[in-house]
Amino acid sequence: IVDEVTESWGVAIERFTVLDGLRKYAGEHVLLVGRPGSGKSTALARLLLEEAGKDDRIPVLVELRYWTEAGVLGLIQSFLRSLPTQVGLTSVEVDRTTLEGLLRSNRFLLLIDGLNELPSEVARQDVLRFRREFAKVAIVFTTRDLSLGGDFGIEKRLEMQPLTETQMRSFVAAYVPEQSEAMLRQLGTRLREFGSTPLLLWMLCGLFRQTGEIPANLGGVFRAFTTGYERNLKADVVAEIDRRWWAGLLQALAARMMIGDGSVEFRVAIDRAEVEAIFTEFLRDRESLAAGAARKGLEDLLRHHLIQTNGSQVEFRHQLIQEYYAAEWLLGRVGGLDDETLQQEFLNYLKWTEPVALMLALVESEA
Repeated sequence: IVDEVTESWGVAIERFTVLDGLRKYAGEHVLLVGRPGSGKSTALARLLLEEAGKDDRIPVLVELRYWTEAGVLGLIQSFLRSLPTQVGLTSVEVDRTTLEGLLRSNRFLLLIDGLNELPSEVARQDVLRFRREFAKVAIVFTTRDLSLGGDFGIEKRLEMQPLTETQMRSFVAAYVPEQSEAMLRQLGTRLREFGSTPLLLWMLCGLFRQTGEIPANLGGVFRAFTTGYERNLKADVVAEIDRRWWAGLLQALAARMMIGDGSVEFRVAIDRAEVEAIFTEFLRDRESLAAGAARKGLEDLLRHHLIQTNGSQVEFRHQLIQEYYAAEWLLGRVGGLDDETLQQEFLNYLKWTEPVALMLALVESEA
């Protein structure tokens, strides 16, 4: 469910199902705002699928986490280039002049995902220029948090609403039908906190199915989910390096992605070669004698854990998973940080808000 919020002399609110709201305003620039795990990317994927068979406009999914110097136009070209190969046809290249002509003819419905995932100020300026130049193109943008990057001047806004208690209970009944009542009893008043987004509720259902227990806080939920994910791998899975290093490798990777190239910037996708360099540094004093340990560790994690590739880029399967591993990395270091460093390098930056919140839930010593 999304709410339309229009600010003028006051605030007018209208409520829609997600896809109905996007379709109603897809003829103009509209911003879909929602908490992490609320289903923004899933909504775009569903809209892409449903609009693909229609004749009026070609839906195009643009994932800003993969922004490069080729800009938004380059991302559109990449998407169009990939379509024929997905159905066994020869790839077709659309040059920039042709693409700009198609855009000005309003031939596309652009689904631009992740304004908050732009990797740099240069990328932000590219998106702003694109929006100004193609102001009449039908575009749906998504973002996670207006405080992380702002609204890019998009006046029409749709806000994802948290699941209602009735929806949460229906979700649990569908995923763990035989255990739903026991799970809901154990959650009690924490249902609203833990189950407000589909992703978190799905994780909780999986945990309860395996263990019959609900962790005390969200940090504990992520820790139990990720360790359980690894623990439940089949016994016959052969790992190239010792599994004991997997969590540390993921923490080192998440931290480097959160730190980014500058103080306020972070990344949600990172080049594979850089990942191997990060893993090489982490394993230097641990498993450095094993030839190619970093590459083998990366292959292990890509095959069996919570990261994936998109071309030459590596990413966590969800940004919340990345933030959890960054929280674990920070937890291992926070005891050695002085107050000034903690404040200046972490607390002062919005990008560290979620990792710090998860970390605080895992701290055993308040002092």
